[in-house]
Amino acid sequence: NWPRMAALTGHSARQMQHELGTLVYRNPEGGSWETADRYLSGYVREKLRVASAASALDSAFARNVEALKAVQPEDILPGDISARLGSPWIPTSDIRDFIVQLLDIPERAVSVAHAGAIATWTVTLDGYAKSSVSNTTTHGTERFLASDLIEQALNGRVPTAYDEMPDKSRVINQRETIAAREKQQQLKEKFSEWVWKDEQRAARLARDYNDKFNNLRLRTFDGSHLTFPGMAREHLREADLDKHQKDAVWRVLQTRSTLLAHVVGAGKTFEMVAAAMELRRMGLAKKPMIVVPNHLVEQWGAAFLQLYPQANILVAGKDQFSTGNRQKAMSRIATGNYDAVIVSHSSFEKLPVSDATFSRFVGQQIAELETAITEAKAEKGDTRRIVKEIEKAKKRLTAKIKERADREGKDRTITFEELGVDQIFIDESDLYKNLPYVTKMNRIAGLPNSESNRAIDMFIKTRYLKERNGGRGVVFATGTPISNTMAEMYTAQRYLAPEMLKACGVEHFDAWAANFGEAVTSLELAPDGSGYRMHTRFAKFVNLPELLSMFRSFADVQTADMLKLPRPDVAGGKPHIVAAPASEDLKAF
Repeated sequence: NWPRMAALTGHSARQMQHELGTLVYRNPEGGSWETADRYLSGYVREKLRVASAASALDSAFARNVEALKAVQPEDILPGDISARLGSPWIPTSDIRDFIVQLLDIPERAVSVAHAGAIATWTVTLDGYAKSSVSNTTTHGTERFLASDLIEQALNGRVPTAYDEMPDKSRVINQRETIAAREKQQQLKEKFSEWVWKDEQRAARLARDYNDKFNNLRLRTFDGSHLTFPGMAREHLREADLDKHQKDAVWRVLQTRSTLLAHVVGAGKTFEMVAAAMELRRMGLAKKPMIVVPNHLVEQWGAAFLQLYPQANILVAGKDQFSTGNRQKAMSRIATGNYDAVIVSHSSFEKLPVSDATFSRFVGQQIAELETAITEAKAEKGDTRRIVKEIEKAKKRLTAKIKERADREGKDRTITFEELGVDQIFIDESDLYKNLPYVTKMNRIAGLPNSESNRAIDMFIKTRYLKERNGGRGVVFATGTPISNTMAEMYTAQRYLAPEMLKACGVEHFDAWAANFGEAVTSLELAPDGSGYRMHTRFAKFVNLPELLSMFRSFADVQTADMLKLPRPDVAGGKPHIVAAPASEDLKAF
């Protein structure tokens, strides 16, 4: 705020800009000034393009161009990029060329279509090409054509052969299934080799990949300057927050959404309390809400007042949200001017969103599908199957709206939107990891198949806050951001960085999995011990540096090894096993 700074210092804005030098830059998009750590981070490739265009019209932006050139990520070479069947950034024309060359058929005989909105691919061959020896025998099996195996690989599926029994039931034919999966694996490997063989194609695809995924520079956050007015420090170690805690608070203040992925004991509670109070003090949030596990509500209230004794907080435990009291509690939240409102996970779920918010949430997805239908119909070639798949997805979403309308009825109460909450902090956010997603990856282990209404409710509320606040307003905190499955990283991105997934074309889980995960097929002992079977698991990350850059753009990760916090030594230098004799009760049990 140059006028404010000029009033405080007596210096002109131009003079201060000159003195600050490389610490500040004017952003050509909008013309506002930004600190160097903000401007020279994020999507720096796109920023360089904008700055280059601006400097052609105004030489003042030449310094921006020079600074941005110095922070461009180094291009990843083709050999370090995992390009596989189903990768959403590979054009349909390249998939078609691969099929044409592999099966030695005319180009006009093959049609490949892709609907990014539902991450669905279709491969269509004309009658002659379909019955060719290369499709049925050379690269196919007795039960599966090569074109079918390729289409299944594009959609993240593995082939499974069934035999029909006299009673009309179906059983898996292990021999044919193993043969088909081995042949599909060979086709995948052939594509991964073929895609980089042509120099022109390799250069083009590598450029596309770098522009889409290798375009981020992570920002560093230094909160050492924060003073935290009103904080009681006497009980803190060295009478102040630790460096990593200050940095985390500064990150919350500076970014849109944050995941505090700090190890247990790192002080996430005080980080969120301090961040909530600073957001209030700076006018960045009017009413923060902290959502904590049910049994920790009172403990959180005590910790909040321990750090800020003068704070005006509302601690709404389960009693306030019991039947008969809920309306009163919601009225208190809506009408009170609190520094923070602390509620339990179960109470938060009882705060209903309005029908308008839910309909808009689903309506946005329907609008995207309608656009995809229009685009698919405009494409050349046979796109009837792809249009049919998108139409099915649209019908499922429409049914969701009707189902909710029938379930909710006419029961009228204060809604989440009417409470005035504009910032939420979620403690133990890993409890919301069962967010449902759509996938065509069938018969693959390592993918969560559970879904919870609690997670859907959280997703809608976080989406509403981010829409209302220009992308900010949500902070998650957990010591276990990824515990059981690889899909949990995708879920965290959906909550906190959906716009990044969309920009990279991996908004749909299958597109994300095709680019960053790999299903590994191996021989495993059958559960009943009767023999061996082929089993496919989603168990390996690929293109990991780019995935980590996306994740670390919103996640503040602190492990025990990174922090080296003081801990008491273990007596004797190492753990000892103590054998406790069994009681009579235990023996009887």
